[in-house]
Amino acid sequence: MSLGKPVISTRLASGVPFRQSTRAHGVDRAPGSSTALASAMNRLGSDDALVARLGDAAKLRASSDFGAERWLDQWLALYGQLAFGSS
Repeated sequence: MSLGKPVISTRLASGVPFRQSTRAHGVDRAPGSSTALASAMNRLGSDDALVARLGDAAKLRASSDFGAERWLDQWLALYGQLAFGSS
């Protein structure tokens, strides 16, 4: 996502649905289906406009939600709470 590439993901009971919270960042398919995976790959491989749109949205989300500045802010806030009892 941080490289501006759309994601092909599966609907696993893990962090995957959080990372790709909407279909705006890529294509999701049910797990365990090689046919569904191939379909997603073919779809992205044949639609440059879709890849560009999803890739732009993925890069924006990666930067805003998972970028270094965001994580640093969260760590500093946590440290402040633990060390100084402030929020």
